[in-house]
Amino acid sequence: MVNGYCIDKGWNINTEGRGRPISTGLVFLLTPLLGLAFVVFLPIIGFVLIGQRLAGWTISLVKPLFQTSVSPMAPLGEAHFTGSRSEGEEEHSDEEIDRLLKKIQDRRAQE
Repeated sequence: MVNGYCIDKGWNINTEGRGRPISTGLVFLLTPLLGLAFVVFLPIIGFVLIGQRLAGWTISLVKPLFQTSVSPMAPLGEAHFTGSRSEGEEEHSDEEIDRLLKKIQDRRAQE
């Protein structure tokens, strides 16, 4: 046997070509623990999957209600300012904006 498992005279499970042998006693001790893990895990995963499905259905039923009452989000990077300017706030001139743009471009060129 090149690759595989076999039980030798000392009741050890030999893994041919895969490392050291596994004790049969260890396998018999771990088997009930693995069974217990499946007994606990399988019902829990079932409840989780059912809950996930119910949440999906609930969201699909409720989502249209909110879509009609809430305005859609603005596209990324777009801002809509509403209202009027504050009393103490002055309007920026084109010269000031051009100066700031040139300053930004100079800093980017230095990097």
